[in-house]
Amino acid sequence: MQTSLIGGIPSEVEFVETHQEDDVLMQVADLICYLETLYYKFDEGQPTNSDLDFFGRTKSDVNRKYLDPLRKKQLK
Repeated sequence: MQTSLIGGIPSEVEFVETHQEDDVLMQVADLICYLETLYYKFDEGQPTNSDLDFFGRTKSDVNRKYLDPLRKKQLK
């Protein structure tokens, strides 16, 4: 798979067939990716009202409540 020069976005889309037992893992992966993105949204000053209401009002809230515990469990 080739990647474009703009931000490493894949130039081709790969479709993966999943099964119901995989759905939970896919949802967890989506949540982790969203939390990482939200962390950077605070830098840009662009979190939505829904983000603020659900995850916390500040970047440190997101980091302390969600990302720090996840990063401690990260495989290296």
